[in-house]
Amino acid sequence: MKSTDSLRRNAAGIFIMSLGLVINLLYWWLKPEAHNMGLIEHFWMSPEAHILMLLLIPIMGIVGYQMIKERRLREELERARQKEEQSRKKLHEFFRELEKILHTVPAAVITTNGDGLINFFNRRAMEYLGRGDREILGTRIWEYFKEPEVKETIRNVLEGKVKKELINMEATLPTGKTVQLLIAPVPDTRGGVEGVGVVVSLLDITRLKRLLSELEETSRMKGLFLDILRHDLLNPAGVINNYIDLMLEEARGEHRENLLAMRRSVRRLLEIIEDATKFARLESIKPRFEELDLDEILKRVVEDFKPLLNEAGMQVEYRSPGKMPVHASPIIYDVFANLLSNAIKYAKEGKKVVIEAEDAGDSYIVRVKDFGEGVPDEFKEPIFERFKRREKRGVKGTGLGLAIVKRIAELHSGKVWVEDNSPKGAVFVVEIPKRQVVNL
Repeated sequence: MKSTDSLRRNAAGIFIMSLGLVINLLYWWLKPEAHNMGLIEHFWMSPEAHILMLLLIPIMGIVGYQMIKERRLREELERARQKEEQSRKKLHEFFRELEKILHTVPAAVITTNGDGLINFFNRRAMEYLGRGDREILGTRIWEYFKEPEVKETIRNVLEGKVKKELINMEATLPTGKTVQLLIAPVPDTRGGVEGVGVVVSLLDITRLKRLLSELEETSRMKGLFLDILRHDLLNPAGVINNYIDLMLEEARGEHRENLLAMRRSVRRLLEIIEDATKFARLESIKPRFEELDLDEILKRVVEDFKPLLNEAGMQVEYRSPGKMPVHASPIIYDVFANLLSNAIKYAKEGKKVVIEAEDAGDSYIVRVKDFGEGVPDEFKEPIFERFKRREKRGVKGTGLGLAIVKRIAELHSGKVWVEDNSPKGAVFVVEIPKRQVVNL
């Protein structure tokens, strides 16, 4: 089928190519004198005419071949034109779709030519600039920014003086909006950028800037509050506590009971100040890790809490596999100090605390078991959040102890949770990796 179509399209060229041969055959066959003499003798009777006649064969062949070649070239050009037209339509459709997308994106998008004149912008750009499409088109892009360095940067990009593919800047619009600018040069077909144009994306960060300013103010007030806690409250509370201790040496009867109540309140105040400042520091601390022995840390915690354990009439049982080298910060001590303190406060009626340490391969698991009332399921997760401690009658506490435990465990890429003890009580479980992947 293809060969038939090809013959049909090239029929004229084939005819011209064969015409010279046909004419020669007819010429030599139909000439009367050619039949009465030899071929050579007849040729020399009129050699010029005969040579021209013979040359007609290649001449007509060349003409016919050129006709076929020209037709094929026209067909190829037509196919190329059709492909170009299809590509142009597809490109036009692509740009229409791209334009639709650019009109829906949350950021403003503006493009310019090599002179910085705006040749495209989306709807969000009109909103940001506070002008209509006819007012924006053809204006210079840097006219809309209050900062002179924006103009200088865009001109440098257009002149090819900036090598960065993407430039990030902050600028202010005449409408009062603060925007984040992303400026990118438009490359030409050879990869050059000089004098071609720029694409500028604008994102409104006015609210974000306001929130950051408020956050900075909040952080400043937080720092001021912590300073007040550490200095303006801690020192006077410590002085009051010392004076109460001196007065208790000579106080008797009801006066002594009143002083003891005052001392309990002052010590609670000191505990609140200490826990609050400690937790605040943990929010932004970057601990330095070193080689420690977790077994030694646990033994020191038990030793330090012996006076409180004796006062509460409680015993502690410590079980350990021996030395437990760990890459940790010394603040890990506070994890187990808070858990043991927690057991003394909340599980005093159990009369006993068991601390078990276990080597779990890549980490250590430490369990602090008490034999008190335990923790109901609905409190097992929120108990570690700030100020989510269960309310217990007669128990004094800030509600920050377990939040501190969780934060320190997280700083060590570890975790903490609570389980039920058998037959009663709670088991606080801490898992600490032996090695830290990143030194925070």
